[in-house]
Amino acid sequence: MTTDGSFSGTNDRTDDDYELTAEEAFARLSPQERRQVGRMMKQEGRRRHVDFADVDDDDDDDDAKYDNPKKLAKMARRSKKKDPGMLGNLLESFGGGRGGGGSQSGGITDLAKSALKKIT
Repeated sequence: MTTDGSFSGTNDRTDDDYELTAEEAFARLSPQERRQVGRMMKQEGRRRHVDFADVDDDDDDDDAKYDNPKKLAKMARRSKKKDPGMLGNLLESFGGGRGGGGSQSGGITDLAKSALKKIT
């Protein structure tokens, strides 16, 4: 783990520790941000052939299912195991914390980007 709390490599923590850290990070997001991240993880997972079937067990468009940080953490854990770069790519699509993004970039706040950095 780096000094800012993010992971410096994929093997720094156990899967359970990673999931707990991810749940804490997702809990810091607003419900709207969790829904957006959940939708994007599901879409990117489909594109990258990451199967969330046992975690995201329905195919409806009800975004309320992403209100639960635990569910998002399970999806993050799955994506880390199947495609470790997926969440980092999603974070980059939000502006990745790079300068010039203002307080909000792509619909997600800098605070949310900071929380997500902890699990990428």
